[in-house]
Amino acid sequence: MAKDLAGETWPWEHLLAAWRALGEEAADEAAFLARVLAVLVDGRRVRAAWVEAAGSGGVMAAAGEPLPVAGADVRSWPVGGPEGATPWRLQMAFAEAGVPDAGLAGFYGEWAQALGRALARREHERRRRRLEALYAALAALGEWFADHCERCRAPVPHPLLDQLTRTLAGVGFPSVSLRVPQGARLVPVATAGAAGPLVARLPLGTGPGGCSAPVRAWSTGATAVSSDWTQEPLLRCPALAPWRDRLAAAGVGGLIAVPVIVEGEHWGLLCVCTGEGAGLSAEEITLVERAARFLGLALEWARSQETLARAHERTRRAERLYRAMLHGSALPLRRQGERALLRRICRDLVSSRIFTAAWVGRPGEDGRFRYLAAAGAGSQALQQLRITVRDEATGGALASRAWRSGRIVYNNRHRADPALAPWADFLARYRWESAAAVPIRRGGIIWGVLAVAAARPDVMDRTTLSFLSRVAELAGNALDQADLEARLNRELEHQAWLATHDPLTGLGNRALLSQELPRALARSLRQGTSLALGLLDLDGFKAVNDRLGHAGGDRLLQVVAQRLQAAVRASDLVVRLGGDEFVVLWEGITGPDDLPELVARLETGVGQPVVIGADRVQIGFSLGATCFPADPEDGDALLRHADWALYRAKAAKGRLGPRWRLYGRDTGTWEGEAGKA
Repeated sequence: MAKDLAGETWPWEHLLAAWRALGEEAADEAAFLARVLAVLVDGRRVRAAWVEAAGSGGVMAAAGEPLPVAGADVRSWPVGGPEGATPWRLQMAFAEAGVPDAGLAGFYGEWAQALGRALARREHERRRRRLEALYAALAALGEWFADHCERCRAPVPHPLLDQLTRTLAGVGFPSVSLRVPQGARLVPVATAGAAGPLVARLPLGTGPGGCSAPVRAWSTGATAVSSDWTQEPLLRCPALAPWRDRLAAAGVGGLIAVPVIVEGEHWGLLCVCTGEGAGLSAEEITLVERAARFLGLALEWARSQETLARAHERTRRAERLYRAMLHGSALPLRRQGERALLRRICRDLVSSRIFTAAWVGRPGEDGRFRYLAAAGAGSQALQQLRITVRDEATGGALASRAWRSGRIVYNNRHRADPALAPWADFLARYRWESAAAVPIRRGGIIWGVLAVAAARPDVMDRTTLSFLSRVAELAGNALDQADLEARLNRELEHQAWLATHDPLTGLGNRALLSQELPRALARSLRQGTSLALGLLDLDGFKAVNDRLGHAGGDRLLQVVAQRLQAAVRASDLVVRLGGDEFVVLWEGITGPDDLPELVARLETGVGQPVVIGADRVQIGFSLGATCFPADPEDGDALLRHADWALYRAKAAKGRLGPRWRLYGRDTGTWEGEAGKA
């Protein structure tokens, strides 16, 4: 061989050029091989050279005479590929048999191995570049997603799906598609790549069977890879033969199908097609799987954001609701009154912008609801509803159901409820799409119903219903508080009345006399008139009380008190001091001369017989009086003078008829009559 080389039997320069060509760059494998093979062919000894696939025999590149070369001695050397495989062969057609010799053949064998290593390096570099592109694409997709979420505040699924498919297609995949189940089919929702529209029209099912990589991936929930999708049983059936030819013409070869899992469930399928003859490395499959996982996580995040947004909206709605409730609806009734409270509740519910109408009603004796307060759309026309709790024909109203059941009832498709057909026109006119009614309890029993309506369906969720129950509870509490305060006020008024009145007879007592006598004296001086103060006790009362008992004596005192009150003017005052002692205060008289007539009126009233059970009682009285300002003393002194006059009147025993005496300070004598006044 050395002699041949030295004698220029072989052009050594060609061989060196071939070695140098192994390190040159070219756009693709075919151009690279054509450049290298062209160096090997010298036209004399080597007539042609080509590289073919080891399995199929398909020619990848050739140089020299057209194939096949007639009359040539064809020699073959294996060309190593990536990862130790030998997928190709170097074929060379020599002009003469026995050329090259053993030494040169070994050289060509080493050269073929070097060619394989060069091809492997190129394949490795191609995969490296694609991996880098995939990494960059996923990073760019993450940045896009973050930027989109920042701008939009919540991710929108469709832009994300489109961006993902476009990103993967930009790496060099002829088709990238996302499919989601729709019935028994997997339908595309996003597609990219040159062959994307064609692949998107290919029908795929969700049922088990394992005849296609997408179906296997969907059925098993694991990644499925096909090195040549067009040769799978699914596309080899006669019905899909045209699709196989179209996919092959579009340059579609292998396929990787990865399920997209969202919150533990199958959401869709990521299908990535490779070019014809271009395999997928384990690293590339891993990155495609990572893209599917990224999509699943992004969709989970999107769902969580939507959930948070709904929760935030419910929180905002609850805040508005409770703000409306706390804005004054629960104020004590003593500050606003019962009707005012109910109107305030209705107005605040409507002002929350969640409800379009609110009303409070309760059925009357006829079972028909009476509306105590209302606000919002349709509030002025509520009487048209004619809701009753007794008539079965209209018993389907929410207010009727709430009244009968004692529970909150609601309807999120209010207008679609056939039980509400009698009010269909009203509901449509005022847009009552959803509604609820909750009973209001007062004193532990159902007193009325609070009803609300909203212009949107599905408003009555758990938060809203809980709020309405709370509002009804607060309204009931406010009404109970009002009832309690009314009872307390009545009790306070009664206690105040008892402080100045006698509970047995209803007349004023000594405390009332102590308050009113000084005022009466002041009025007398101011008006220039006189007043008379009479102190009387009943004659023979003790005997009646002993004979008829305390109940009979109390009844006698009550009748006497009523007759004394009837015998005086409205401006006069009758007081019971205790026992059978009474005080009469006459105001606006001209002087002592008016007393005989005033006392006579008392005698006429009291002197009538009193029937107590089966007994008929005749009673009389003795009276002592004094007159102001003829007796120009203060109240206590006047009362003592009247008492002294009464003592003198009672001392005159043995004479019939009322006995009374008038105190006379100036003369020191007692004036009056011993007989009938």
